[in-house]
Amino acid sequence: MTFPLRRRFPPLTRKRLREIQQQYGHDPVVRRLLWEIKCLQILIRRARQLEQAMGPGEGTTDTGIILGALRRELATESWLQEWEMEMDTCGKMPP
Repeated sequence: MTFPLRRRFPPLTRKRLREIQQQYGHDPVVRRLLWEIKCLQILIRRARQLEQAMGPGEGTTDTGIILGALRRELATESWLQEWEMEMDTCGKMPP
């Protein structure tokens, strides 16, 4: 995302989220926050599906501007790229 908080706090990788779960998952607050992250990731995956269904054009219409911003923001989510790579390789992450 292009806003300052995302620059200050880059996306957590799936590996890092697993490490947090293993290290702090016994804490009910951390466990709840991890579930919230999971729910938001599902929402972002749905946004990715919509973005891909929209085709290549962006343009200067309201929809085109929003689509362009969505594409730029999705491109910064490293965990989403990791997930897509796993899906493309049938669950087998390359070394």
